[in-house]
Amino acid sequence: MSKFKTVFYVAAIALTLVLNITILIKLRASSKNNLNTKLQSKEINLLLDNKNNLNDKDKQDMVFKNADGFGKSPLEIQIDEHFVDYTKLSLNFTRVENWPTKFPENLTEYRETILKTQYLTKQNQWKEEIAPWVWHHRGVAEDKYIGKTDTREKAAILVLVRNSELEDIKHSIRMLEDRFNRRYNYPYIFLNDKPFSNKFMEHVARSTKSNTTFALIPQEHWEVPDSIDMEKTKVEFEKLVSQDIVYGGSLSYRQMCRFNSGFFYKHPLVQNLKYYWRLEPNIDFYCDIDYDPFKFMRENKKIYSFVIILYELKKTIPTLWKTSLEYAKQNNITSNLLKLFVNENKDYNLCHFWSNFEIASLDWYRSKEYESYFQFLDSTGSFFYERWGDAPIHSLAAGLFLNKDQIHFFNDIGYRHDQFARWPVSTTTNEFGIKCQVPKNIKENFDVASGECLNFWNTYKPYEWTNLDSTDALNTLYMNRFKAANDDTNVITINRWREMIVNN
Repeated sequence: MSKFKTVFYVAAIALTLVLNITILIKLRASSKNNLNTKLQSKEINLLLDNKNNLNDKDKQDMVFKNADGFGKSPLEIQIDEHFVDYTKLSLNFTRVENWPTKFPENLTEYRETILKTQYLTKQNQWKEEIAPWVWHHRGVAEDKYIGKTDTREKAAILVLVRNSELEDIKHSIRMLEDRFNRRYNYPYIFLNDKPFSNKFMEHVARSTKSNTTFALIPQEHWEVPDSIDMEKTKVEFEKLVSQDIVYGGSLSYRQMCRFNSGFFYKHPLVQNLKYYWRLEPNIDFYCDIDYDPFKFMRENKKIYSFVIILYELKKTIPTLWKTSLEYAKQNNITSNLLKLFVNENKDYNLCHFWSNFEIASLDWYRSKEYESYFQFLDSTGSFFYERWGDAPIHSLAAGLFLNKDQIHFFNDIGYRHDQFARWPVSTTTNEFGIKCQVPKNIKENFDVASGECLNFWNTYKPYEWTNLDSTDALNTLYMNRFKAANDDTNVITINRWREMIVNN
């Protein structure tokens, strides 16, 4: 009887274990199917990024199924449960007025279909393509304009940012709100090559009383063109990495620079705007801005503005000047500002307006002349074969097409980006001493410590640059390069602040 009971108990335990295992297998399969369904509905075809350049926060945001770092085909990503689920947004987000409101079940198939469909205009196609990822939050500041004339300019604060930069962009928004926008309530537009997460949108929307709109970038604006030789690109990346050039091996950095050079002003969300203010993550504003810079730009017929002008790292743009001269020669460009960027050897002096802060006319960027210049540059492939930045491109475009009196230096705006900070000189003896507060740990004013380019700007007198100058500069460039190849003493010295860029 004792043996029978023992066998019975063992059998009962075994049966219970089998039943539990069966239930667990079914639950796991069900959970997996539900997860796969959720992931399938949220899959997005994204352009390949350099896996080695992802920081820890980015790696938490996405899990790559495969990546070799240099391919061009779309990359499938799995999105974790904290990344995107627009049905669970806690704030009152809406779709953009007069935009498509469809939200297809399979977003990958939807986007592929849109990209294969013919549209009357590119704008219509881009709008249709990104619409499922575009969300708007109405800020409470809009209430003050109900029943009143809205005197704000047709302008917005434009931000290109990643989900992993949430805390840094919240800091920038707080700085800009405190110093300026809490009084003027200009809207924010946030752009990303990947969908914004629920957390990002909700936290950012709570950081301001202004309107906020979040959008995906059209694939055409970000993807690597089919014409780019990726094997050549990989070789050139490795060369810059071996020289310790910052972002030398980053594909995504090059995509960003190309986007900021020739696509941001084509985004469907900015087509009705006249001006934009570029805002970057983790920046500081040191001085109160008690007037409207957008209105100042319009009333004074300014097209472009800056707060910092500095040197570029020559190794990142070895052929940009030559290419720009070729464009100027082919198009018979006459300019009275281009000489600002030319040294005594008729080479590019490397000065450029730092574009991480710029307030500028979108109509100028959308002009035929700027677009033709960008297309000429883009046709060379050197955004990828070299490491062309958008800042020197914006600057040389200004040199080609604008007059000095169409560009404004916002001397009264104190600003920091990375290690570079500047503010109005002599703040303790004039009105800026009341409006500005520079942290005690910031000792060096870039305008004073490394202000060669700013001095060039302040003292520059218009010089009529003609086609003969472009031809002469090209000839001189070819001769200098020939001499450089045969003269070890012909070496360009990199200044102290340029070393800071490399080490940043």
